Amino acid sequence: MTRTIYIITLISISTASALILSLPDLISDFQGSVYFFAIISILTITISRLDNIGYKKSTQIALLGLIPIANIAINIMAMSYPERYAETKTLDAPGKIIATAVIACWILIISLMIYLAID
Repeated sequence: MTRTIYIITLISISTASALILSLPDLISDFQGSVYFFAIISILTITISRLDNIGYKKSTQIALLGLIPIANIAINIMAMSYPERYAETKTLDAPGKIIATAVIACWILIISLMIYLAID
């Protein structure tokens, strides 16, 4: 799975889950199933992407994604590393741009949360 397909699929699953969960009357009985489907889907595509990057223990690394802070690092890795990164150990220009943008977004989100907590 390429980097572009991974990002598009990740956004699609997240958006679909949010849209389904925004229908309270229709989904109230199936909320747990929607969460379960979203988690399993994201783990599956992350394992596929980590295999594409070249990591041999992709299943174990993807399961670390269930840990709240580790999932940020794993998703940055899956979004920014090019194919066969484990062999070359070099990050290409689009990967550097994606990693920088994602890290900047997380810094902005954390700063905003701290700012709102202070007020």
